[in-house]
Amino acid sequence: MKETIDEVTKMLETDIKNRNIELTVNFGEGMPESIQSDKHKIKQVFMNLFMQIVNNQFRGFIKVNINHEMIDDKPFICIDIENSKFEVKAKDVQRMVKLSKEKIFANIIESKVDLNIKIAKVLSNALNWEVDFDAFRSGSLSLIIPVQKDPNAQKQIVEEDKPKDEQDLFNAIEGKREDVEVELPPKPETEPEEPQ
Repeated sequence: MKETIDEVTKMLETDIKNRNIELTVNFGEGMPESIQSDKHKIKQVFMNLFMQIVNNQFRGFIKVNINHEMIDDKPFICIDIENSKFEVKAKDVQRMVKLSKEKIFANIIESKVDLNIKIAKVLSNALNWEVDFDAFRSGSLSLIIPVQKDPNAQKQIVEEDKPKDEQDLFNAIEGKREDVEVELPPKPETEPEEPQ
């Protein structure tokens, strides 16, 4: 796990230095050496989260805290990334909270979320991980990864896509589905005359 995080921070090291950003990575106690999860997916998600937090930032700090936590008696790795990109005063927070309750504002925020966070969320959802993004808390991001693989996650995806029998497979190939009813437009009462 530590090795994977180190690889990502090393890849971004030059960019971080060029932006005059001070980076600190803290590993909590009891961190396992490895976890039963897809190393490449962890790297992809972490990289996208990191790029999201660094985006448009010059000067300041980024803190990465990685801890081993028990949630519902199951072991998880919690990665929190926080930066100094946003400086928000108390009165501004009240205004933003009020605005965020308005539907139109929520839709604008939704459309403005960067591609990196969207990629990280898509990958995380596929693996049953949890990503939390809070733009109002100093540009903070959190990622929660189970230490042990969820055997049901991939199995469920495979079983949902798997055809039930040969006819189902044939229908899938032909683009047919027996359970879908198609409503045709009503037939005209009189047949149009053919041109002579």
